[in-house]
Amino acid sequence: MEPRFKGYSLNKQQQPTFKYHFGPIAALDYPAPKDDGSGFTRAITINVPSPGSSGEQLYFRVLSGGSVQSGSERTFSFEDNLIVSVPNSELPPFTRENELLIPIPLTPGKHTVTIDYTWK
Repeated sequence: MEPRFKGYSLNKQQQPTFKYHFGPIAALDYPAPKDDGSGFTRAITINVPSPGSSGEQLYFRVLSGGSVQSGSERTFSFEDNLIVSVPNSELPPFTRENELLIPIPLTPGKHTVTIDYTWK
């Protein structure tokens, strides 16, 4: 599935929600700064309109490049400068080579992922 950027909208605080399509799958990505300035949180909603074909899988790439180290099942560090936690996803995140990935179920409906990025 080839990703297509479909634009963005702004809320009253002028914060963007980015819109993407992966074939028939729609994704909304809402990044919001943390109140204390230590990083930001992304709320990602993925709408799957119909079941995926057998063997198809969608992954959300959280990080790529550099060194990704697992701190716990849902917490990772990147290049000793960034801590990433994934408190909300249906399937657990995992590392592959120098990537942090979250598998997204291709069952019909809305799937939500929350990712917290905190600078050290």
